[in-house]
Amino acid sequence: MEAGKSPEVYSEEVERHVLTRYELCQRLGKGAFGIVWKVIEKKSRTVLALKKCYDAFRSSEDGQGTYREVMYLTEMAGHDNIVRLLQVIKGENNRDIYLVFDYMETDLYNLIRADEQHKILQDVHKKYLIYQLLKAVKYLHR
Repeated sequence: MEAGKSPEVYSEEVERHVLTRYELCQRLGKGAFGIVWKVIEKKSRTVLALKKCYDAFRSSEDGQGTYREVMYLTEMAGHDNIVRLLQVIKGENNRDIYLVFDYMETDLYNLIRADEQHKILQDVHKKYLIYQLLKAVKYLHR
């Protein structure tokens, strides 16, 4: 990102060619590098997550991070505890890219935050989460 430019200069709009296939339902989150939407694939009516990566290759570091995310998730496909990357779509502006994932109701970060505030997790839930994390780490080390 250029010095002095904030991420807000990047468009949150989803391009027309993406909207022909996906219907936007709800914005799930926004960060410095992009925005995530809950979407419905129009043909199958499957609920998915769509991540728009703003200017994904604006610097060598950003390009390397984007490349790593796509390559690692492609390589790790097939494990129940690792989100599946289903598709990569090039933006018409040749700068943005869209990543399509399985939709997850929540993520570990939000679950931990909710538990800190409301104490919703019992010990059995915490043990099961740790078990799932360890299964994913074991898979990564194979």
